[in-house]
Order: sequence, then structure tokens, then C-alpha cells
Amino acid sequence: MQSDIQRTEADRRDRRLLEGVTSGDEEAFQNLFRLYYTRVKAFVLSRVSEPALAEEIAGDVFFEVWRNADRFRGASKVSSWLFGIAHYRCLAALRHRGAAKRSKVVPTNVEYLHAVPDPSHGPEDNDSREELQMVMDEIERLPETYRAVAELALIEGLSHDEIAKRLGIRPDNVRTRVSRARAQLRRRVGRGRGH
Repeated sequence: MQSDIQRTEADRRDRRLLEGVTSGDEEAFQNLFRLYYTRVKAFVLSRVSEPALAEEIAGDVFFEVWRNADRFRGASKVSSWLFGIAHYRCLAALRHRGAAKRSKVVPTNVEYLHAVPDPSHGPEDNDSREELQMVMDEIERLPETYRAVAELALIEGLSHDEIAKRLGIRPDNVRTRVSRARAQLRRRVGRGRGH
């Protein structure tokens, strides 16, 4: 289990790397790529179930990071931002392949992520990105016990057993925490949307 200090150090490292990417530093980009490519590709593969497509989408994620690093607002972790981009890319890729192929996407557990349209289709996409960013910001504001499981379950898409193993807690504790985190997110995001 990572300590809060290790998570904070990793987040600071990731932010420094992303600042470098914003400045056009190729070495910073390569380091960020090495740190996250395998995890992003696994995340994508769990949603699209096709290795070649997963590799292509993971590459697209990092291309978008290179082009749009300056859009990172800093309210969430860099890793949350990366997995948010990956989620959008999965939906977009499968949408373009047709309705029959879309059924292969394994849904992310945050209902609000699915309500957001593809970010590559026009001006309304800024609202979509803002909504996703709002959800990610709210995940960051959760109490630590809920935030850790929410990031692993809702952003990275890990199973309750995988989360339990990673955090060193029992699966039934994971289920409870994920359920409570979702309830808090629903309330908070609903309030942020004026509901």
C-alpha cells in the first residue's frame, strides 16, 4: 500500500513532468509515457477487449497529452486526468466503429462519465470536458479513505478484489467505501450542476 507521502511525491513528480511537457520538453514526455503507458493500455484494453485497438487508443491518449498538456488545470492528479482522457478515447473509438462494436465497452462506474459526449465533435465538448473535470475534482475532494478506492475503482477500473489487494484491506470494506464514495459524488456533482 502506498503511503500518503509516496502518493504526494508521485503527484509532485507527475506535475513537474506535465509542466515540462507543456513547455515542449520531450524527455519529460518520455518519462511520463514510461510511467503510465502500461497502466493506460491495460485500462483501455479492459474496456475495448482488442489488444491492437487498445494499443492505438493508448497511443492517442499520449498524443493528446503532448498536444494539450496546457489544458491540465491542476485540480486533480495527473493520473486521474490521463485516465479521463483514456476513457473518452475508448468511447470515441468504439462509437466510430459502429453500434455493434460499442457493446464491447466495459462501463466505468461513474454514471456521469457516460452522459458526456465525445470530446472530438464540436463546441459542446468543452461542457463535456468540464463535467468530467468536475467529477475528477470531486473525487480529489473525497476523504482519503474514499478517494483511494474511488480512483482505483472509478478511474482505473480495478475490481474490488484488485483494490483490496493493492490497499491491503478486505474486499467487503472496498465495496462499502466505493458505495459511499459514489453516494458522495452523486450529491456533490448534482450540486455542482445546480440540482
